[in-house]
Formats: sequence, C-alpha cells, structure tokens
Amino acid sequence: MTADTETPTRRPGRRGLWGLIALFLLVYLVALLVMLPTRVALEQAEGHGLLPTEVTRILAWEQAGGTLLNGRLTGVRLDGTNLGDVQWRLRPAALLTGRAQLDLQLAPLAIGAAEGRVSVSHRGVEIHALRGELPATALHPFMPAAAIRLNGRIEAHRTRGRLDREGLVHDMQGDWLWHNAAAGMPRAYDLGTQHATLGDQDGRLEIRVRADPEAALETDGRIHVDLRREPPGVEGRVRMAPRAQAAPEIEQFLRQALRPAPEGGYYWEARTP
Repeated sequence: MTADTETPTRRPGRRGLWGLIALFLLVYLVALLVMLPTRVALEQAEGHGLLPTEVTRILAWEQAGGTLLNGRLTGVRLDGTNLGDVQWRLRPAALLTGRAQLDLQLAPLAIGAAEGRVSVSHRGVEIHALRGELPATALHPFMPAAAIRLNGRIEAHRTRGRLDREGLVHDMQGDWLWHNAAAGMPRAYDLGTQHATLGDQDGRLEIRVRADPEAALETDGRIHVDLRREPPGVEGRVRMAPRAQAAPEIEQFLRQALRPAPEGGYYWEARTP
C-alpha cells in the first residue's frame, strides 16, 4: 500500500525577499526622481558636476519649470544662439538601463518648431532623431560678419548622432535645407535654397554645403566644428559665386568681405587657433 505524500509549499527565501524589497525601493526612488522639480534637479546636477561638460559650456537658460518627467526650459541659448523654449517628456524605463531618454519639443522665438529624441548617459549625449524648422538666425555663428542680416527658415531631416563626454562626434548624419535664404548688409538679399549634409570626421562635426542649382548664390564647400574646444573650433572653406539672377549688392559684399577664388567667385574661410 502506497502512502499519500503532501508536497510542501515553497516559500520565498531570504534572498528572494530582499530582491523584492530592492526592486520596490528602486521603483520608488525612480518615481521620486521623475517627480522632482526641474529647477531643483538642475541646481543639484550642476552643483555636483553631473551634467556633461560639453553641455554646460554651450547651453544656458532663463527659467526651469515642471518636473523631470514633464518639464520645460524658457529662454534657452545654445552657444550664444537664442533657441526659445524647450519642453520634454522623460521615458522612465530608460533609467533602468543607466540613461535618461527624453522626447523633446523646441519652440523657437521666431518661426517653426522642432522635435526629437535625445539620450544622456555616461557615454555622452545621443540624438536619435531630430526634425523640424528653425529660424535662419541660428546660422549667425558661421557668418563672416556678425552684423549680417539673415532671413528664411532652416528645415532639418533625419538628424542623428552622438557627442561623447570628451566632445567627440560619432556617427553623425542628417540633411538640412535653408529655404527662402537671404543674407546681406544693410538688408538681406535673396540667395536661393541652400543645402547642408551633416557627418563626422576625426571626431569633428562635418557640414557639407552646396546650393540648389537654381539658387542666386552658388555655394560649395565643407566646414568642420571641433566641440572639444572652448569656444568650439571652426575650420573650413566654402566657395561662393553669384549667379546671373543675383542682386548686384551680393557680389559687392563678397568682393569686400571675402578672398577671390582662382576658379571664380570668392572663398569664405575659417580657421581657429
């Protein structure tokens, strides 16, 4: 005769119990973190050196509001260029992988809007996708004279890449168009649509510049930006040549401000020490 045996119920051991407690505490701390006011979080991050150096040296803002989960910055300036207001929504699940991932919305002071997804981790800042429109004034840092007037809008497509903690650019790509482009002094003159393709070379941001075939100003060249420097180093050469439909003032300005090119037109050149 076989006796019935009762299988004992397995209870969680101490190791499993401590694991549940640790998981609960982790979720609780993440919840507290994402509900922290943005202003307080940024003050603490700056005070303890938690923000990457390449971010703090080029990024500034007037006011911070909301929380880390849903926050905003007003009066944002990037390397001296006024970008307007920035809003974001944090993806808390990404914190469990050691990075902060945000969906961003940019509202410039002038025209257009931009949006994208950005991650911040020990590796640096990574742009997963950026698209939208910005005012042409964002090009001021690349102009040969600060007093040049700029009109038009910049349209960004499929922009992605990573800026590491040393300021090196990795796997950068993207296409930018300058629609209704106009520039000049004392007023802006029509230039036609201008194109820029983003890339990277030796850790620097590379900008390949070219003009639309029907543009009033022909452009062709490359610009390299070294974000390891303070301020960022800029090196490049772009050939500019007015076409037949260009306003006479454009060639007058180029003749006065730039060096003649042997093949015709003029060179805009930059080389920081």
